Amino acid sequence: MRPTLSRGPGGQPGAGPGSTKLSQVIDLKAARKDPDLFRAALARRGAAGEFDALLAADASWRELTERAESLRARQKRSSKSAPTEAEHAELPVAARVRRLEERMIAAGLTTDAELDGILEQVFSSASPVNGARMVARAWKDTGYRERLLADGNAAAAELGFASGSRGYLLKVVENTAEVHNVIVCTLCSCYPVSLLGPSPGWYKSFAYRSRTVREPRAVLAEFGLTLPGEVEISAWDSTSEARYMVLPIRPAGTRGLAADELTALVTRNGLIGTALV
Repeated sequence: MRPTLSRGPGGQPGAGPGSTKLSQVIDLKAARKDPDLFRAALARRGAAGEFDALLAADASWRELTERAESLRARQKRSSKSAPTEAEHAELPVAARVRRLEERMIAAGLTTDAELDGILEQVFSSASPVNGARMVARAWKDTGYRERLLADGNAAAAELGFASGSRGYLLKVVENTAEVHNVIVCTLCSCYPVSLLGPSPGWYKSFAYRSRTVREPRAVLAEFGLTLPGEVEISAWDSTSEARYMVLPIRPAGTRGLAADELTALVTRNGLIGTALV
């Protein structure tokens, strides 16, 4: 087998001093497979040293390319999905929560078992149906709607959801013909779990958390929700102290529906604000 050398102007081999760069005239794929063959051929032209330098540069370039692709893949995954359990345990907020838990346990205020029991109780009953029931009630009962907008926690308690909304201020924001609301948590993923169910992966993603406050109209369009230009979009940033839920506009033609039928119309995305209902 003879090494494959591309030919420069005039049909002459491009290797050697004063010729085209080696990287432009050597079949690198073939050279990687049999470098000794190429080195011997180029040594006769006084270019063995340049060939070795080329191979070293090629190896470095491929290594850096692989690392760059790996980093891009990790960034893409982090922007589209929630962290894995192992990744979550390494997050600063998770470490802070665990340190607080350990301090409470050390002070005799609670135990690991009690904390697990509280979480199980919250998540076992957590569902977007809870928030949907509150919305349906507000659509049918003007008095409840006013109480819901004035005091979300008390309105949740009216329907038996008091335990799940304790520990934070629940603020319900109403969509109108002029204003559309969307909720986000720019710091982590604070969210009224008991009323909306476990948060979707995209809600926790960095892309959603960072872009919703900067370009909410573009983000909503990616969910398939295109709003008229005259409609103002308000993004509400949740915290550990205050969490939000959207009260969607009641769909036209639903006046005769019962509460259960109205409840079935409301989606989790509608309660977040990434859908109309």
